Amino acid sequence: MWDRSFVLRWNLTNHLQASFRSGTQARIEEPHMQVNKKLNPDQYQVWKDSVRQSLLHLGQPLAYDQDFQATYYFPFVFFKPLDWLQGSLHYQARYNWHRTTAIHDSLWVGNTIQNQSVVKYQGSLNFLSLYNKHKTLRKINSESFKFHLLQILMSIKRSQLSFERINGMTLPGFRPETGDMFGQKKFAGELAPGWKFAFGGVSISYIEKAMDKNWLIRKESYTDPALIHYTGKLSYQTLIEPIPGLKIELTADRVNSHTTQVQYMYAGMPCFRGGVVLPCRLLQCIKILTVFFLTGIL
Repeated sequence: MWDRSFVLRWNLTNHLQASFRSGTQARIEEPHMQVNKKLNPDQYQVWKDSVRQSLLHLGQPLAYDQDFQATYYFPFVFFKPLDWLQGSLHYQARYNWHRTTAIHDSLWVGNTIQNQSVVKYQGSLNFLSLYNKHKTLRKINSESFKFHLLQILMSIKRSQLSFERINGMTLPGFRPETGDMFGQKKFAGELAPGWKFAFGGVSISYIEKAMDKNWLIRKESYTDPALIHYTGKLSYQTLIEPIPGLKIELTADRVNSHTTQVQYMYAGMPCFRGGVVLPCRLLQCIKILTVFFLTGIL
């Protein structure tokens, strides 16, 4: 076995940080023969040449994994009117390629690729810091054991909001091998699986593209579907102190998750979600309409 890894971290600014990690697990190919230089020098030379060639090509890859992360911290601290706010935006993209065991060429079902993208926003509002920007309100808040009517109006002290969206795809039956540069390998004149997939792109149209490029093995006897996962998480917390000493914390969470199965090996490429068969094009339209509703366009 020959494992190798690469790690890169860099801080572009004080508010923008990024990192990249990749790792390859490979096997040095050796012919099955007697290895004895004295007893069988010819076979030994064949074995030696085979191992040398395998080393020059960095072995036969068995698995490849990469992870990219970037985080941006909003610079509210530099703007005094907004320094009571805090927020960050985080993006993570994972890509994996795994070789499947082939008993015979006619039984080979291809490799398996996976990806995942995570977009996470976190924000906090320190209302106490906002109130204290006013001289009178700051004086009221400093008098911890005295009650004032304005304290009720300033009962919300702190709020936190986070939203996380996770998309991922698992695609079996993938023909191309993994490459040495970001896992990309030339296949049919194009880099596979492509930069978009390797850095978190998830869509049904990618499966259609892979079929057009002959990247996928399509056998009706092989029924492992492609899987597309989606999870959305929304969390909210707020701290309320209507009178000094009485603190109330409110928490709300919402999670939405679903998985779509894509039977790309069959004509028409039927899709399954929640046990219901739907045309894949219809699922794409539903996704677009959902984005429009969430953003208030419709």
